[in-house]
Amino acid sequence: MKKLLMFIFACLVSVWGSAQTLDAFKGIWPVTDRDMMHSLNGEWQLKVVKGVTDDKAVPMIDDSWRRIPVPGCWEPYGFCEPRYNYPDSLTGYYRTTFTIPQAWKGQQVIIRFDGVLRGYDLWLNDQYVGTWESGYNTCLFDLSPYLTKKAFKGEPQQLAMRVYSHFKGYEFDCFDDWATMGIFRDVTLMAVPKIHLADLTVTTKMNGEVTVTTEVANRTKNTTTDYEILDAQGNVVSTGAPISHPHLWTAETPYLYLLKVRVREKGKVLQTFTQKIGIREITVGSRSVSPLDSVKNVLKVNGQPVKLRGVNAHSTDPKTVKVIGDDLTLKDMRMMKEASVNYMRLSHYPREPRFFELADSLGFYLVDEVPFGFGDKYLSSRSYQDILKTRALATVTRDKNHPSVIVWSVGNENPLPQTCVEVGDYVGELDPSRPYCFPQVGSYFRKFWEKAGVQPAENGPSPFPSKASVYAPHYPTTGQIDGFYQHLDRPVIFTEYCHTLGISFEDHDRQWEIIERTPGIAGGSVWEWADQGMAFEMRNEKGEMRNGRAYGYEEKVYTSAEAGFEMCGNFGTDGLLYADRTPLPNYYELQRNYARAFVQIEDGRLNNPQSSMSQPLRLPEPEGQRHLPLDSDRRPRHRGLWSVLARLCTSHHYSLFVEDTLSPLTSHPTPLIIAFRHHRCTGTYLPPSVVCVE
Repeated sequence: MKKLLMFIFACLVSVWGSAQTLDAFKGIWPVTDRDMMHSLNGEWQLKVVKGVTDDKAVPMIDDSWRRIPVPGCWEPYGFCEPRYNYPDSLTGYYRTTFTIPQAWKGQQVIIRFDGVLRGYDLWLNDQYVGTWESGYNTCLFDLSPYLTKKAFKGEPQQLAMRVYSHFKGYEFDCFDDWATMGIFRDVTLMAVPKIHLADLTVTTKMNGEVTVTTEVANRTKNTTTDYEILDAQGNVVSTGAPISHPHLWTAETPYLYLLKVRVREKGKVLQTFTQKIGIREITVGSRSVSPLDSVKNVLKVNGQPVKLRGVNAHSTDPKTVKVIGDDLTLKDMRMMKEASVNYMRLSHYPREPRFFELADSLGFYLVDEVPFGFGDKYLSSRSYQDILKTRALATVTRDKNHPSVIVWSVGNENPLPQTCVEVGDYVGELDPSRPYCFPQVGSYFRKFWEKAGVQPAENGPSPFPSKASVYAPHYPTTGQIDGFYQHLDRPVIFTEYCHTLGISFEDHDRQWEIIERTPGIAGGSVWEWADQGMAFEMRNEKGEMRNGRAYGYEEKVYTSAEAGFEMCGNFGTDGLLYADRTPLPNYYELQRNYARAFVQIEDGRLNNPQSSMSQPLRLPEPEGQRHLPLDSDRRPRHRGLWSVLARLCTSHHYSLFVEDTLSPLTSHPTPLIIAFRHHRCTGTYLPPSVVCVE
């Protein structure tokens, strides 16, 4: 019997795997006090060799090592050739030294890596610290046990890393993208006391209710926490009670409050945390479409239906590959605003922390993605499930307090075995305040209904995993948008639609018209924002590369007589912009299509029943009259209508573009398509279909 039990136990271990879900933050909430932070960005020593072996030892520096900036990918500096989709088998060894501020004596010293491609081991002073294998997720390590005795007296600390490309599950960090290598995001030292904040969760409701939940490590009976919320003018508006008359956060009105959290021991402040928060609430609910009818599968922000005019956004810089600075992020966001884009799907991984701060401040809706792309063949194996749950925990923990994040995305175009369904359930348990979705290949998504032998019908039974309250199918045809997807029981976001390879964008206008007038389709994100090109310089008169870089590909896009971009065949050539952010024609078509407001004349009033507005557009009364002037046959006099619209646009910095003619107009509601294009890009940007005029 004992042998039988041991055999059963061994089988269970084999089936369920011996791994465990890892906490990337180790029970330490990242500090915000600048005095308790020190950047380790700068020049590090690096040596790259071919292959990945079991030998983890980091060699000593010799003449074969070179310097590289951190953050910095290996490819632009000639440490390896770029590869698309999958990386070569490579190992890179890093070394650097640092000193610890003397004022940190008595504190725990933490190191934070915001992104390292791909897996890595860490040593301090020749002592092993830890391992992390999810390149796009932030990870923290406690360095305190490995510091030298004179660490707080200025003695240099020796940091070593081994970064490797191949490990169990490395395919999850591979996408339709350059498979780059290196420390590509910030590295930061932090100091925390023994009693410190371990977790912070902020949830809000549109009535002004703010719930701040904290966990404190090593707390005693004398440990307390308190918080206060300040408005944009610095006035304290809450210390626990709901905020009266709150300014609600939306992508159009990105109002931010400041949250201050204090950890105290016997009344003495040990830590102070600050974070900007937005008060907003995400729900799925009903919307009236006529006095006698309503639909229930509507995605809402603050109780109002939302229409997501989106793009997919890889992190791509032609010169630095995955190292993205504020200047480029701000340029992207401004160009998106100019194209009436109010939403981004972060394909296929969480972006750098600063990106979320800017999205909160400038106003963008984000679908934040738990990173697992390729590697479908492993998804049915239980031994990989904790790898995926580790990534889910790291993603949700870091980004959960950002108002810009309105939906979690779990993977990308993966099959949905039970392992993946449970990862989605796990995301829902970690954060019940937001919906989550599984982005699916459209044909695979529709097969759920085909296999169940049922037709999609609103309020009917759905064969799709029940806890995913948003559907996210990819690349529907125009007919499917106007057919199959009209009858689903949950909100639909086409997280990828209307692929822009070459000039294959011809159906976007028709698809968006249907999306705009369908309450249950919340919107979509075009694939994709910018080409994934790598910069090159042409050879000089001697045939030499001017900067010594040779990537080995012949697929070049020349944008000047001196330089251009390396592509990998047609891969990555599917942006609305060139890699240097020069707009392609499709960008202007997207701008035109997303800038349109769908309106109609009904009972002498200009209504907007087809867009995200739930109430009619209220226009100023023209020339003292209550309604738009009508002729005897109930046709509006064009002159009066245009007068009203012109004044409306002028007062709100919009231009007016006629998309369709007014004739023939009858007594029945007749759609009239008008484009309102905004003249400026500000933090209070109003999208064209949300024109709020009293």
